[in-house]
Amino acid sequence: MLTRIPQRVRSRAPRVEIPHSNMKLGDRSILKAEGYVAGVASVEKGKFKSIPVTLRYDDEGTPILSGIQMVKPARVRVYAVPARFRR
Repeated sequence: MLTRIPQRVRSRAPRVEIPHSNMKLGDRSILKAEGYVAGVASVEKGKFKSIPVTLRYDDEGTPILSGIQMVKPARVRVYAVPARFRR
């Protein structure tokens, strides 16, 4: 999911199609609201839905979005021990 956009940016493609899910649509809508992509929509083709994302480039052709990094997967729990409990 996160690799499709940077791959298409490197190939200078104007659009990328992503399989639909509500979480992916929400993530891409945030990218659009922040100005990293030009357009996000939900399109239904037969039984399947997809999310076409229109990528943005500046006047010289440099991509606005250079990469995406996952900070922490949702399934990984991070535990920290408070300093007063350390031995």
